[in-house]
Amino acid sequence: MRRTRSRPRSVAIWLPRWPIQRLLRDEPELSGRAVVLYESFRGGRRVCAVSQRAAQRGVHIDMPVAEATSLVERHERYVAAHDAAADRAMLEQLAGWCQRFSPLVALDIAEEKGARETAASGPQGLLLDVTGLPSLFGGEGAFARQIVRDFSREGWYVRVALADTAGTAWAMAHYGGGRTAVGRTVADRRSHRGSKLPREVPQIVPAGQSLAALAPLPVAALRLSEATVTRLASLGLITIGQVAELPRAALASRFDEELLRRLDEALGSREEATPAEHAAEPLVAACRFPAPTDRREVLEFAWQDLIDQLCRQLVQRGEGALRLECSLELEAGEPLLISLSTYRPVADARHLKDLLRLRWERQPLDQAAWRIEVSVPLTAPLERRQQTLFDATTTHSGGPGGEFTGQTTQRAVATLIDRLSSRLGREAVLSARLTGDAVPEYASLTRPLSGQRPLRTTARHRSSRQPQQPAKRPAGARPLWLVPRPLRVPVVATVVVAEHEREGTPIRFRLRGTDHVVARCWGPERIETGWWRGAAVRRDYYRVETTTGLRFWLFRCLRQQAWFLHGMFE
Repeated sequence: MRRTRSRPRSVAIWLPRWPIQRLLRDEPELSGRAVVLYESFRGGRRVCAVSQRAAQRGVHIDMPVAEATSLVERHERYVAAHDAAADRAMLEQLAGWCQRFSPLVALDIAEEKGARETAASGPQGLLLDVTGLPSLFGGEGAFARQIVRDFSREGWYVRVALADTAGTAWAMAHYGGGRTAVGRTVADRRSHRGSKLPREVPQIVPAGQSLAALAPLPVAALRLSEATVTRLASLGLITIGQVAELPRAALASRFDEELLRRLDEALGSREEATPAEHAAEPLVAACRFPAPTDRREVLEFAWQDLIDQLCRQLVQRGEGALRLECSLELEAGEPLLISLSTYRPVADARHLKDLLRLRWERQPLDQAAWRIEVSVPLTAPLERRQQTLFDATTTHSGGPGGEFTGQTTQRAVATLIDRLSSRLGREAVLSARLTGDAVPEYASLTRPLSGQRPLRTTARHRSSRQPQQPAKRPAGARPLWLVPRPLRVPVVATVVVAEHEREGTPIRFRLRGTDHVVARCWGPERIETGWWRGAAVRRDYYRVETTTGLRFWLFRCLRQQAWFLHGMFE
């Protein structure tokens, strides 16, 4: 009996606003902000990607950055250089993750070979060869819905289509279902694991129905160059159906080979080469016990041996662990999961054992375990630095005979961060980054120090990725600690000092039932935002020292004519 060959089937997975989604996944604290990403060209900086909120404010792609910033209030916006390398790295990671659905996964790469990768030309999706696979998931409908569900659980918003060819699937994912513009999506909602994202209904084109599905779509759905789309439009050819009805000889004589090639690839008359991404073997080591055991020394010996195995593999790959997970399969109930993160890529088994031991010692174990597994879900290349001639005797400041070198100090700091994160949790050990915003409560962002991929800075982005430099002020002009929200306080101030002001410097104020008398006062320091803000911020800040020696940071809101406490000096 002859076996019938399965008809080719492909899946396209599109992640709308991919640069925005990736950034919000890496920095979830930006959720709700109007995010604007730009690229630098000879003519200046131009917008290349915008979030939904920024688009609602009138910001669009190709707009000059200066014009874009004038449309969005300063406290609401976040402007940064587009990081194409980070986008591609995350998409490659997703390609490996997608091998749960198919062993053949390719990046949706732009047509232009060797061109500079931009937000528009860089890959924003994945292509899967799923020939013969949907039946394993209960059919094509269940298979496509499973893809959408799994991406949604991981915090990604996707549009999925399944068809005979990658070209038709790509067209339906981008233009099918009555949507033809990225601006209509809501892809930049809060993008991190556990969030609830809207789920698109997958587009499924029945076998042999590619032309019928493509006919009403715009010609841009064929993945044509902008020049070809413009020329077709000038001839009144708007849809794929109109193009498909024309004689091939006429198309070949008036257009280059791209048009017919893309049309043939979409309809399946020409095979499309899509180089698959091959993910590295997962870093997992496991041990099964002859009988369930609750002896902690036995379990600890087991996970230590597993860490040794994984670290040998990491060294061979030239990679280090950024996250490590230890899972115990118990006799009853859910597995016990212990996870940890590191500040820098680590392949040192002793260091990882010490970190896991900090968690292990505080982890209750009320059941016996029959299997233990240790995995490394997130890695990064190990940092390799050439030693200098005087590393053994030169201090960080360059003096001879010192106790620590610069690299030794950095390793010590990384070890301290790892131990604190393991003891307190990664969400408790944060780094602060200046945003350049004039309003103090929006002047910085925080993110966990451990468990993050190191930023990969290119020469083109190096200047834009440098941290914002604070304005030069006298020492002690700003407090180290701000209250979470400015706290309104009753203040007695001096008499009017100008016709347009009602009050002058503060004399005394009341805070949490205690009266404070001002002995010395410095200010005012005026902080205000531009005219384009809907609710302009206009504040006069004062540094005050009370008769008891306490120092506070107060401001008077000129718009509300009210006083607020914003910070305290040590």
